Amino acid sequence: MIGKLGKNKILVGIALMLFLIAVPITLNQVRQTQEQRSGAAGEAIAILLNPLTKNVTVGEVFLVPVSINTAQNNVTAVDITFSFDANLLAACTQDTNCPALFTPSPTFSQILLTTTPAGTIHYVGVNPTSNVLTGPSVSIGTLAFQAKAAGTATVGFTNIHVNASEVATALPVNYDLTLAGTYTISSTGELSPTPTPFVHDDKVLYDFNDDGKVDEVDLNIMYTSFRSREGD
Repeated sequence: MIGKLGKNKILVGIALMLFLIAVPITLNQVRQTQEQRSGAAGEAIAILLNPLTKNVTVGEVFLVPVSINTAQNNVTAVDITFSFDANLLAACTQDTNCPALFTPSPTFSQILLTTTPAGTIHYVGVNPTSNVLTGPSVSIGTLAFQAKAAGTATVGFTNIHVNASEVATALPVNYDLTLAGTYTISSTGELSPTPTPFVHDDKVLYDFNDDGKVDEVDLNIMYTSFRSREGD
């Protein structure tokens, strides 16, 4: 009996030692996995403008929806500075004819929106929920511009900073997909003058004897001319 108890104690002791050795190893592996995950660069994202090209006229208001291809990342915040040619485009202000210069989508909660310096729109938004935010075309918002002069206007980016959960640094940007928009603005031009319609004055046309009236005398003259031949 005593021999069996001794063996059991030895087995329990060995199991306890193995457990004490295994726990630190397991915890270390978990920590390394977390560090590797948090230190990962993440997949390259892309900011998309739609449309990338458009023909407009001076004075016309046009919209440019903005979205993000998250490339499998769970995006938590976006910080984007848009640039545009202030000589050709005016960022809209909210009134009856032109919507706000940038209308964020409900997907993100606006933290910052400024238009300083001129020709830029700086927007910062965060995911206000704990829901996973990923997809090939997640709406960020809509830009609104008014064409102010003829020319070719470009809308691009001077800064893109996107964060995602479990990624320690800003996500890389895929610049093969993140393209600037080019918008051709033409003047309205002058309207062509309305041509003056030709009006027949029958009185003048059939007054063959120029006496100011069309009567039987004129009819006889016309009748005679139909019956005559060249040289008569």
